[in-house]
Amino acid sequence: MPGRLIQDATDAAALFAPFGADFAGDWAPRYNVGPGQSVHVVCLCEGRVAVQPMRWGITARQRGIGGSHKFCRSESARDKQPFRDAISTQRCIVPVTGWYEWPAPKEVHCVRPVAPGPLALAAIYVVGGEDMFVILTCEPNNFVKPLHHRMGVFLERANWAPWLDPATAPEAIDAMLGQCPDDWFAEYRVSARASRLRNDDAKCVEPLSERAIKRKPRPKPYGGRLGNLR
Repeated sequence: MPGRLIQDATDAAALFAPFGADFAGDWAPRYNVGPGQSVHVVCLCEGRVAVQPMRWGITARQRGIGGSHKFCRSESARDKQPFRDAISTQRCIVPVTGWYEWPAPKEVHCVRPVAPGPLALAAIYVVGGEDMFVILTCEPNNFVKPLHHRMGVFLERANWAPWLDPATAPEAIDAMLGQCPDDWFAEYRVSARASRLRNDDAKCVEPLSERAIKRKPRPKPYGGRLGNLR
């Protein structure tokens, strides 16, 4: 499940232009985007596709919700508020160039798209003092399954515009919420640098060397005293 996102396109146009959106302002690649942070997403604004900053995660301040949520199960998104209203009319896309998975403690994998261009994560948002979004998830496909028991909902290119359009029929929206093909992704090991959210640089996505992967931690030395066994 994409608990940390990557938006490391060096040019904003490479990330947002495929969706028909223009980006205005300063842009810097992001290598380690986490919940609670502001993220640039694509949404429909006054009838046109636009790029908007939104905070990742809906908190208890939002109507009808307890606690905070970074993700929403697509299978139950229509069962409770505020997700029910959001999936009906307030849908957005989080363009990403990859994400991280932790299949084991201190074992970090970077997942990237095989095809050129960004991936489109399906998300829904609520409007308030600060617009906030959650990422929709589904059962993992065969590629993601060894890495996590859930995965994000990735939209096919043909579904990008209908997903953003609030007039799209609910049945058509529900049909978009399944698994994507296994061959969309490739993955490789990276260091644990991405485990710390304050690390947001190109070193996070650098492949780990084969030597580092094979290196095993040294066992802790036995001190020879019974006190060490307590």
